[in-house]
Amino acid sequence: MKKTIIVLFLLFTAGSLFSAKTAYQLFIEEWKNKNYEKALEYIKTAYNEDPSKDYLPYWYGLTLVTLKRHEEAIPVLKKVPDSYYPLTTRWYLASSLKETGQIKEAIEVLLDSFHYPEKDNDKKIFVYQLFTDIAAKEKQTDLLLSHEDEILGYISSHPSDSADWIKYLFVKTYYDAGIEKAHKINEAFDFFEKSDRILSSGLGKYAIYFERGNLEIIVRALHFFEENPVPDDLPVHRILVVFAKETKAFFQDKKYEYQMNQEDIQKYLPVFELFRKIYYYYTAGKYDFSFEYEWIDSSVVDLKTIEWKSKNNEETHMILQPELNTMKNFPTRLYYSKRNDFDTFVFVYPFEETHIPYGKNGYYSLGFGGKTPLILTPYFLTSEKMRGGITLTTSVLNLPILVHEFFHNVEGAFEGLTTHVFRPAYKKIWPSWYHGEGELKYYNLAFQNIIRKQKIENLNFKKESDLTPYEYLEKSKELSQNYPEEKLKKAYSFFQDAWTAYRESRYQEALTLFEKTYSLAPFFIRLNELLGYLYYQKKDYKSSLKHYELEYSLYPQNNFFLPTLAYLYRLEKENQKAVQIYRKILEGNPNEIVYLYYIGIVYYEQKDYYETLNYFYQYGEKEKDYSRTEFLSALEITAYILCQVEKNYSTALTFLKKYETVFQNKPNTLIYFAIALGETGKQKEAYQLLLKVKKLGYAYEDFLSYYLKKYKPK
Repeated sequence: MKKTIIVLFLLFTAGSLFSAKTAYQLFIEEWKNKNYEKALEYIKTAYNEDPSKDYLPYWYGLTLVTLKRHEEAIPVLKKVPDSYYPLTTRWYLASSLKETGQIKEAIEVLLDSFHYPEKDNDKKIFVYQLFTDIAAKEKQTDLLLSHEDEILGYISSHPSDSADWIKYLFVKTYYDAGIEKAHKINEAFDFFEKSDRILSSGLGKYAIYFERGNLEIIVRALHFFEENPVPDDLPVHRILVVFAKETKAFFQDKKYEYQMNQEDIQKYLPVFELFRKIYYYYTAGKYDFSFEYEWIDSSVVDLKTIEWKSKNNEETHMILQPELNTMKNFPTRLYYSKRNDFDTFVFVYPFEETHIPYGKNGYYSLGFGGKTPLILTPYFLTSEKMRGGITLTTSVLNLPILVHEFFHNVEGAFEGLTTHVFRPAYKKIWPSWYHGEGELKYYNLAFQNIIRKQKIENLNFKKESDLTPYEYLEKSKELSQNYPEEKLKKAYSFFQDAWTAYRESRYQEALTLFEKTYSLAPFFIRLNELLGYLYYQKKDYKSSLKHYELEYSLYPQNNFFLPTLAYLYRLEKENQKAVQIYRKILEGNPNEIVYLYYIGIVYYEQKDYYETLNYFYQYGEKEKDYSRTEFLSALEITAYILCQVEKNYSTALTFLKKYETVFQNKPNTLIYFAIALGETGKQKEAYQLLLKVKKLGYAYEDFLSYYLKKYKPK
């Protein structure tokens, strides 16, 4: 009824049904009610009637963008005068150009916006975000390099979720660029250093998307290269591939054949030492489903697919046969076969004689009550000299087969798996080597007794309490007991296809296949974590929370996704659960002090200001990096609570003076410092600071104007 009266009034008072003013007012009414198709009719009429009005092409273009009619929106938005919300207009124009595939034009529009008069200054962060999004997606690293100082400088004084996302994109793009340049050490080093520097400032909730440990190890490895130069094309540089998400970036088709004399061996041995130490670090249990690990060794393996007929039942299997090209004279001879794309473990489930008994017919028991033939390299099944045994990851069929040769005596074993310098120490601590002992025990032994004694503290080796793949597999084995084998096989097939789709960025297909896996075997390792992540990307937070909760209940040892789980609890207003998860993270990782900040944020969202200040104070005392997004945010919120909520100006002044140099260019905190000064009798000083706040572009003009008038000298 109200709408009808408005329409009749407008028709009665307007000279014409189609006057610009009438049509615009009708547009506003439809826009408020989200009737965008109807709103489009009215704004189009208004624009055609009087295209000279600044606001008409703006709203006409915005409506077209809202209806995803980007082709039509582009020419309209180009007609919006520069005087009318220039940054906002250019953001919508660039978005439409991007959606229609006009990437170059979109970038040009955004670049033009960087130095434009900032009438709508609060929108500048979104211009930077869209620019960074496009540059990162298009892998235009040079563009990011050219504007890095401007963009990162701006967001450092405007902390927000968008600012954290921009920093994440810089970190990820520079990291990927470093991987691609890995054969050129100096260039790679520059990119990894940049990535590490930005990462150190904090990524907020997006920190879960990037594993800092990988970058730290790469940077330290490259520092080693600086001090110990080696030829660019030596296989040692495959260390960089170990941490890459796309291991096919380089080295895939290369073969290395070198004649090395003893002098060369002594020269390059320290480089191999470093890589072996890093390798042992990962064999001690470091795990991340998003990485495909490649072996680091002096050997290069080429694989070919061959048919193998089982001697037991004449079944034919397609297997990978390794062909080895070894760097001649290098003091190691570990031969290995390649893991497939789904295996990201560096060591695997330890087999015991009762669990996987070895039989002459080439069969092993998988713990399902029956016996299943394994697809193994024929050499390992036919060799009469094999003593060390074979490790596998097939106990629940959701991990692939991994084949390793263990040499037939202890001398061969430690010669194959350690460099010469380790051997004397190794002989002293090696208790026995007997048929059936698994490599897990060997690796743990080597790690504890060799690597730890080397005091390689810079590589941040695993703590005793860290998660290991062994614990995962034990739990998975327990869950799969008495589970129908056919269901497991079918689920594993879906899981493989899903993982392939995921790695190839076919995310919707991956999601569908992971869901099919879930319907058959909901306890597969990492399955619920992957589902949680994919739903999170789709912004289906309820579904994401469901799967992350299940993953946590199945595998509570996994701490990788806990920050995401806590954030989802916050979104669902389950605040106490969020606090519990953050506390658990801190229990396992007391040095991750940033989670004190996040606990404080949960209480802040609940308006429990006492607990907010309690946790912010704890965080502030321990944080050494004052440039971190979280620290700057804690500083601003603390100042707000003390000044605006508690009116405790003297405490606010004492607190803020401790960090006075940190927030001098941060208007949102600086204004509270000015208020604290003004309310404690220092109005002149407060007024001068408020003028600075205004110059810095403080967004809330009414609030600022009130205090400028209050403290203005008489």
